[in-house]
Amino acid sequence: MKKTPEALTAAVCEWTYDQLRGEKPHQPFPMTDVEVNPFSRTAPIKPKSRRAPATNELLARLQKLTQAEAHDDSDSVATIHEVGDLIKHLQAGLVALAEKDSPHAAQTLAHSALDAVESLSQLGHSKPELVKTFSRSWSVWPVLYDGRPTILEAIEQQLADLEVGTQSAQRHGRPSDQSSPEQPYRHVAAEYAKRIGFTLQQIHADAQRVEFIVRFTKKRRCLCPEWILRLVGLPPLTKESARDWFDVGWDALKESSLGSPANIKELGPIGETNAAERKRAKYSARIQEQAREKQIRSRLRDAFCVRFGN
Repeated sequence: MKKTPEALTAAVCEWTYDQLRGEKPHQPFPMTDVEVNPFSRTAPIKPKSRRAPATNELLARLQKLTQAEAHDDSDSVATIHEVGDLIKHLQAGLVALAEKDSPHAAQTLAHSALDAVESLSQLGHSKPELVKTFSRSWSVWPVLYDGRPTILEAIEQQLADLEVGTQSAQRHGRPSDQSSPEQPYRHVAAEYAKRIGFTLQQIHADAQRVEFIVRFTKKRRCLCPEWILRLVGLPPLTKESARDWFDVGWDALKESSLGSPANIKELGPIGETNAAERKRAKYSARIQEQAREKQIRSRLRDAFCVRFGN
């Protein structure tokens, strides 16, 4: 069943609002299963087959792929993504069993994680230039922890060799997410700032598909939220562009909360920190509402800019 550009636009908006509000379990980005021909003005938009390949079939394809010389065509990339999805499903199954008090599932999950990190570490030594194509943009990196000083030094050297985080959109060093008597809502602002950043980055990373539906909705004069139009035109998230990114995220957050983030249960109290002063000054209800929203925006913007951009 084909999805129309209008339906896809609505799905992207709904997914974004759910991610920003955090009220539903995380769902995959709705455009990931959509094929787009960017060179055709009338290219159909169709979902890929949702039939999950049998494990044996997928493993056979992977083995065949490892024996072939070419590995970057669309079929090969699709196979690699399907293998990744299978691994995620298997890990989720182990987690579900471990949460039911299965020590074997927990240990199997830990062993598989150790094996994966060890393999990645070996790849980092044998193919450092390959790994650096993505390690530079990652703000975190998996390592095999060992408390011995010599091992810790080796880990630090490995991170330096792979240039981990040198081009990350998330700042180095982790600002505190913990609240304090002076900043009682810091953890809330931090959580929403990270939701905005990571959600918009996921959409922006798939800008080609998103631009495609934007073009079609414009052509058909269908409504498309202004924040989507602005997001696809933004440069990569850096220190210089962080405020522009936040402005887009703020507008999306407003749409997800009936026009005012103050309506969100967790964010409402942030706007009330100076409420007593406003009431004493006998400001009108409209001005007080504007002041609440302005204060929430200011706190979230500060939290966002501290965490994103180099």
